[in-house]
Amino acid sequence: MNPYITPLAGKRFPKISEPVYCALGVAAPVKTKLIITPTAIKANEQGWITACLSLPAGVRRYDIDQDWPLVLYPGQIEACNFKVLQTNGQDNRGAYIIAWFDKSECLESLCSGHNEIEIAGRFKSSRYFFGQSQLIITVGLQRQRRLVPIGLAR
Repeated sequence: MNPYITPLAGKRFPKISEPVYCALGVAAPVKTKLIITPTAIKANEQGWITACLSLPAGVRRYDIDQDWPLVLYPGQIEACNFKVLQTNGQDNRGAYIIAWFDKSECLESLCSGHNEIEIAGRFKSSRYFFGQSQLIITVGLQRQRRLVPIGLAR
């Protein structure tokens, strides 16, 4: 039997001899648009990765559970800080979330090359939202300087 379906026989239905089943739904997470900057980082860089999550129309700033951390996967890296913003105007666009992640923590759990990342958070209603994007990790190759004697330089 499906764990989300519960029998109702004998509960407020005394005339029903066979069990009546009621489906309890589990809300699917809300997909958002995710923009990551920078889109490519060198494996030896320090600093921040900035993420901007654009929530769907109708989602308001106060709908976001700001006590729940934003998490980057793979690696389950929590955002160092994030801000929830709301657009002003009549167009009913959704809220925006800007989050900052430590590059060194991200580099520990990502491999060089293309990485599919996902950032997830939670609404106050306990429903989750997520966004997916790609992040490229490059191996920093140092350029060799070519030394030219001063008299020969043009």
